Amino acid sequence: MLATTGMAQTKRESFKWFDRGDAIYWAGAGLDIASSIDKKEANPLWRDSNHIFSPGKNLAFKFGIWGAFKALESHYTQPKERRMIRWAKIGVGVAFTALAVRNFGVEKVRR
Repeated sequence: MLATTGMAQTKRESFKWFDRGDAIYWAGAGLDIASSIDKKEANPLWRDSNHIFSPGKNLAFKFGIWGAFKALESHYTQPKERRMIRWAKIGVGVAFTALAVRNFGVEKVRR
């Protein structure tokens, strides 16, 4: 179907605050954070002064990544573009899950 300007009409997808990609992202993020609590942390960004994992800093970072994904979704309205962003969120969620699996094998710090 052609528009009056001679250009083909394109289908726009409505913005959703939470979709399957978000669910997979947050499931992986939650597992990653839960698997790191009370354990030594190698990354200086995510540890406290005792070198123990600090969930607040990590959660803020994960919210930042998710916010960037949502900003991209609000900018790109075509179904193909949204699909690529959704798959990127799924990929990051799977990566977080892989980190969680590794973290579950690390011993907790004795206090």
